[in-house]
Amino acid sequence: MSTPRLPGQPEYPGQPAAWPDVSPWKKLSQSFGTFGKPRLRREALTLLIDVSALPGTGWRELNTSSSRVGAGAGSRESIAKRARATGEFSAVRRFRTEQPKPGRGVMVQVLPMASVADAQAQVQMMPSSIVRWSGVETLEDRVLDDIEVPLTDSLLAWERLNERKGYGKGYSRTIAANVGRRVLLVSCSGMGAGCEWSEVVLIASAQARRLAEPKASDEAIEN
Repeated sequence: MSTPRLPGQPEYPGQPAAWPDVSPWKKLSQSFGTFGKPRLRREALTLLIDVSALPGTGWRELNTSSSRVGAGAGSRESIAKRARATGEFSAVRRFRTEQPKPGRGVMVQVLPMASVADAQAQVQMMPSSIVRWSGVETLEDRVLDDIEVPLTDSLLAWERLNERKGYGKGYSRTIAANVGRRVLLVSCSGMGAGCEWSEVVLIASAQARRLAEPKASDEAIEN
């Protein structure tokens, strides 16, 4: 019998968390990321796919947020410093579905970097950047080398079998890639088998197409 979920606790193993075990100073420094040009914030949000791009039925949007890219990064993190200097925003949107499989969630994220080279380097750092709830243990962790997403350049795909006491086990499957100087992240988590890799690829492909649209190109943005 599973333990009842309390308010503020994750709904399934591996679910990304907003503020897990973060120091007050770190929270304060990240809160500065809410400030910036409203126009750039709006542009960041338009780069995210919506629920219509998800495969199957029953999906609903949970929340959407944005923050200054690179906010809260350490002074020695040169990639983050260069991204922060652009004044642009990263954007995140989360979805959830109960059917046909219970407890599945999707997170999509777009991060604008200062250059294509920085975006390619950032892709390789993404596995360590996903923050999960405390108490979640990773039982298995593997990188896949046969995943392809059209329109992307550098790509990294990995899956983790996670367990949280009282919840059971579940898989999270994630793709990070870049389209030009923008990094996309698609993470699908759920109880049991969670999302199939084919579903993760479909979502990542939809997000890549969105970033490759002419109105999302660098030429369309006035910095």
